[in-house]
Amino acid sequence: MAKDIAKTNKQFEEALKECRTLFGKKLHDYGASWRILRPSSLTDQLFIKAKRIRSLEIKKESKVGEGIRPEFVALINYGIVGLIQINHGFADTVDTNHHNQSGCCVSA
Repeated sequence: MAKDIAKTNKQFEEALKECRTLFGKKLHDYGASWRILRPSSLTDQLFIKAKRIRSLEIKKESKVGEGIRPEFVALINYGIVGLIQINHGFADTVDTNHHNQSGCCVSA
């Protein structure tokens, strides 16, 4: 039982590290452009990703070379953005970047 818990915790940490790494890369490349997104825009993005996962599961093929895992990573990161937006509210301008991570959880 303890081995299973340790294995699950390790898997969780590895998945979280993957999500955090991608989040940090996108924050570096695009800045915090997501700060202007309203909650309805984020729920739309979550819905789009969930539909994409379902499509990949049903069709069992991807024409753009991505798989289900990156879509789940995107779901997690959009969820994190949503939590940040709920906590801080959306902004009219980008008010956060990789140098000023107000409330952002991308540090390794």
